[in-house]
Amino acid sequence: MPPKKQQNAGGGGKAKARRPRSYGERDSEEYKEKRERNNVAVKKSREKSRQKSKETQEKVSGLRAENKLLEDRVEVLQQELNVLKDLFMAHSGTASTAPATANLETVNKDHGYTASTPPSS
Repeated sequence: MPPKKQQNAGGGGKAKARRPRSYGERDSEEYKEKRERNNVAVKKSREKSRQKSKETQEKVSGLRAENKLLEDRVEVLQQELNVLKDLFMAHSGTASTAPATANLETVNKDHGYTASTPPSS
């Protein structure tokens, strides 16, 4: 089997003059109609691509906002965990080596929690 010829991806070879395909000369009605249909198809395709890109960007923005909220929630829960660990250690009679940075009431107050409204999950 003879080796296949490699085609240049970026040109570099001799440029051939493009001619209208088998549907006639550039002045023919058939050619003009096919060009018009192609132009409409290209516009439609590009608009669809722009719309998809816009939707993707909106989704990325929404996910980033959600991620920020979740990171904030993790921080609050981490603070609450530290407070509860310190309370447990104090109650069990062994003091924690790291004192609580904030007490549970302060953490709850900072995030709008009260004794009657438990934190939402």
